[in-house]
Amino acid sequence: MLKPKIITVPNKTLREPTEKVGSFANDLKEQAEIMKEFLRKNSDYGIGLAANQLGFRNQIFVVEFEDPNKKDIIPLTFFINPQIVEKSNETETLDEGCLSVPDIFLPIDRATKIKVKAQNLEGKNFKLTAKGLFARLIQHESDHLHGILFTDLAREKFLKNNPEIKNLKITFIGTGDFAHLILEGLILLGLNIQTVITEKGKPQGREKTVCDTPVGHIANLFDKNLIETEDIKNIDIDALSSDLIVLADFGQIIPESIIKIPKMGIINIHPSLLPLYRGPSPIQSAILRGEKETGVSIIKVTPGIDEGPI
Repeated sequence: MLKPKIITVPNKTLREPTEKVGSFANDLKEQAEIMKEFLRKNSDYGIGLAANQLGFRNQIFVVEFEDPNKKDIIPLTFFINPQIVEKSNETETLDEGCLSVPDIFLPIDRATKIKVKAQNLEGKNFKLTAKGLFARLIQHESDHLHGILFTDLAREKFLKNNPEIKNLKITFIGTGDFAHLILEGLILLGLNIQTVITEKGKPQGREKTVCDTPVGHIANLFDKNLIETEDIKNIDIDALSSDLIVLADFGQIIPESIIKIPKMGIINIHPSLLPLYRGPSPIQSAILRGEKETGVSIIKVTPGIDEGPI
């Protein structure tokens, strides 16, 4: 039996359709127990888990959820060889996340009511009608078993509504944790990230090992062209011949010579409600000032620091 470990994007296992369960012997029950325990250990982040998220190749998923306010209660339920046989025409858009796509949340359209048939752990057939969160959860996990992620649905809708964005040549510039989530989101939405520029990694730990920056790690994970630099003014200008540059969480000032390069300019994603907290530590500054609310601003980059139009 496999040792459970969550599989995350861009692992190809998540893209491989699973196989129908034919045997309901002890191996399946052992797998189910592993899936149940793993789901419960991660209940703060996930309320459903498909077999291929743990490296199993069969058609089984498990769900369980208890709302602290007792509004939504979904009992522990295993779905084996599930088939959604009917969906309502009425849909609802809500943010979804996934254990296999950590820290990314995107608005997803789902049918508000479905009918599903499946088998339980003893191989007995059952049918049920689900609505609301339960229906959304079954649709999300069923997609997993067919190699589909919720980010695929978001990408399809995003590019359909914004077809002109699909072919834009984009350079991404960033370094830290805030930037790495943005870069991963842009990649998962199918944008054409041609080049990623980040600062050179710094020695860490007792061994002074030089590690990738968070942005560098994502670029390598998704096999993107990566440039590391100690001074962005030394970057080859030809590497920046993009339609658009997206900038976030980068510890260097962008020179005017680079600002002029992209046809559509540079947009900076800044984690404060500008004009509050310009500069390199906006989140820390908001916390130290006791702010009750903060946010993110997207601005056009100008030669002044965080001074461009929002």
